Amino acid sequence: MKIQAVVFLLLCFSPFSAGALPYCQVLHADELKAAGIGRLSDVFPLFFDWSFWTVDGFRVYTSTRLFNPGTQRYWVCYIDGQRMDDFFAGDYSINLLPLNVDQIDSIKVASQPAFINSDFSAHGIIEIFTKNPEPGFYLSAKYYHGNEAGDPGPYIYTSQKSENVDQQGPDYSTSFGWTGKRFRLMTGAATLRHTSTDSEILSRHRNRPWELLRPQASIWYATLGYQGERWHHLMHVGQGASGAPWLIEEYGAELSHAIYADCEVFVESCYRHLGLSGCRTGRNGNQTTYHLKLASSRTAKPVNYDGLDFDWNLHSITGHLLTEHRIITFPAALGYSFRRHILHSRFAPLKPVYGSDFIYTRLNIPLFHLSSPVEFGMRFLDNKPTFQVKTGLEWQFNRRHRASLHASDCSNNTEENDLLFWLYNGYRPSGFENFVDLDQNRYHLTTIGLEYFYSSDSPLKVTTGMTWQRLRNFPKGWSKNSDGFYSISLMMFYRFHRIFCSHIYCSFLDSDFSGQKFLGKYQVKMLNYFTPVENFSVFMMLTYLSRTNWSAFFNPDVAPNFFYYSLPAQFTADLTLKKWLWKRRIGASFILRNLLNRPVQTFPRGANFNLSLYVLAEFNL
Repeated sequence: MKIQAVVFLLLCFSPFSAGALPYCQVLHADELKAAGIGRLSDVFPLFFDWSFWTVDGFRVYTSTRLFNPGTQRYWVCYIDGQRMDDFFAGDYSINLLPLNVDQIDSIKVASQPAFINSDFSAHGIIEIFTKNPEPGFYLSAKYYHGNEAGDPGPYIYTSQKSENVDQQGPDYSTSFGWTGKRFRLMTGAATLRHTSTDSEILSRHRNRPWELLRPQASIWYATLGYQGERWHHLMHVGQGASGAPWLIEEYGAELSHAIYADCEVFVESCYRHLGLSGCRTGRNGNQTTYHLKLASSRTAKPVNYDGLDFDWNLHSITGHLLTEHRIITFPAALGYSFRRHILHSRFAPLKPVYGSDFIYTRLNIPLFHLSSPVEFGMRFLDNKPTFQVKTGLEWQFNRRHRASLHASDCSNNTEENDLLFWLYNGYRPSGFENFVDLDQNRYHLTTIGLEYFYSSDSPLKVTTGMTWQRLRNFPKGWSKNSDGFYSISLMMFYRFHRIFCSHIYCSFLDSDFSGQKFLGKYQVKMLNYFTPVENFSVFMMLTYLSRTNWSAFFNPDVAPNFFYYSLPAQFTADLTLKKWLWKRRIGASFILRNLLNRPVQTFPRGANFNLSLYVLAEFNL
C-alpha cells in the first residue's frame, strides 16, 4: 500500500515531454556505420542498460537489465511507427525484420516503462527510423563476412589441425529507391548465412543433419511514402524467412531456446508484414497519428528435424489512433489501439481467436519551470481490464541543469501474441505437455526513478539516476515475487574538437531478486569515435560485465534438481577501422571483435566466441 500511495501522490508530475520516449539512447546512422554494423542484431552490444545473449551467434536476444534475461523478451519494436513483434513465443529474431541496416537513419532505445502509440510497454522499446534520401534515384549494395580466429584452413587433414570455428556470412544486401517532391519509393533484399561449428553446440547436436547447423535467412521489403503540407503517409510491406534459401545450396534453420520447455529447438520462421502509418499536423499544432498493420508469423520444425513436433501460424491485425491537441492552453492527448490474433495450428486450443483493446489519455499542466503531464491507460482482454499509469515531475533549473522524478504502476496480462498466453489457453505442442505449471495471474510492476541532467557550453554532458522496481504476482515457477530492487547509472558524453567523442556508461544493479542473483551487478561500456580525417574513422568499444547467474537453466553439474548456471565476469574490446572513397560512395570496414581473444560465452550452454575478423564493403550511388 505504501508504494501505491507514493504513486498516487505523484499523479500530477511527469519527467518526459509529451509524446516522447523517456531517457532514450539515440544511435544515428553515422555512428552505426562507424561501428561496423552489418546485421540488425549487431546493434544490441551498443545499447546501454540492456543485456544481450545468443546460443549460436545467429539468433541474438536482448532485454533490459531490469529484467531476468532468461525469461524476459517482451520489449516492443517499431519501424517508422509500425509495430514489428509478432514472433513465435516472444522469441524475437530481429535479423528477420524486413529492413536493411543501410536504410536506418536512427535508433531510439528506452529501457524504462513507457507509453507509445496509444499502447504501453513495461519491458523496453526499440524504435527504428528509416532514411529519407535526397531527391533522385538511390542504389546501395553491401557485403558482410566474418570468421573466428583459429580456423584449421589447409591443415585440417594434418597433425597441425585445429577445431573448425564459426563463420558468419557471407551476407549480401541491396537497396534501390527513388525520391520525388511528394513521393518516395524504396525496395530492398538481403540474404544472411551462418555456420555454427562451436564445440559446445556440436557436442549436443553432433548427430543432427549438417544443414541444421548452417542457418540461412532471406528478407525483402518495399516502402512507399507520401509527404504533403499537412499529411504524410508510409506503407511498408515485407517478409523475413529462415530455412528457405533462394538460388543457393540448401541451408538449415535457426537454433532457438524454448524458454518454457527449457530446451533447444531448430525452427524455420517466416514473418510477413503489411503496414500503413501516417500523421496529420494542423495549423494550430494539433497532431493526429495512425497505424494499421496486417501480419503473420509462422514457425515450424524443419522437415529433417526429429525433435519437438510443433507448428505455429499466428495472423494478426493491429492498429492505433492518437490525437494530440490543447485543452485551453494545456497539451493533451487521447488514443485508442486494438489487436486481433488468430492462431492456426494442429495443436491450437478450442478458442483460437483473441483480441484486446487499449484506451490511452494524457494531460500536461506546465507550472513555471515544472512539467507535469499525467498518462493513463486501460487494456481490455476478454473483457478483463488492466491498468497502467505513469506520472512524475521535471524541474528545469536553468539551461544547464535539469532533474526529474517519475513513477509508474501497471498491471498486465501476458500478451496474446506470446506463446505463454496460448499455453495458458490450451495450446499444447509435442514436448510442452509437462512444462512447468504457470499461473495466469497478471503481474504487477511498480517503478520509481530519479534522474539529474547536466549540459554545459563545453562538450560535456552528464546524466545520472536511480531506479527502483518491484515485481509481484508473476507466474509461478518463472520468477519469484520481488521485495524491490534498484539500479544506479551514470552516463557521460564528451567531445574533443571534431575528431574525438566518447560515450561512457556505468551501472550498478542490486540484483538480489528474492535470493536469486540472476544479473551482473556491474556493467561498464565505453564507445569511442575517432575521426582524424574526413573519410577515415576508428571506433573502439570497451565492455565490462560482472559475473551473472542464470537461475532459469538446468545444470546437472551444479545440482541435480536445481536450476542454476553461472557465467564469469567478462571484459571485451572491439575495434573497427572505416575508410571512405570516391566522395563516400565506396566504404570498407575492418572489424575485430573480442580483440583480447578471451573466450566469451553470453548464454549458458551457448557458443564460446574468440577473436573474430569481419570485413564489410558497401557501395552507395
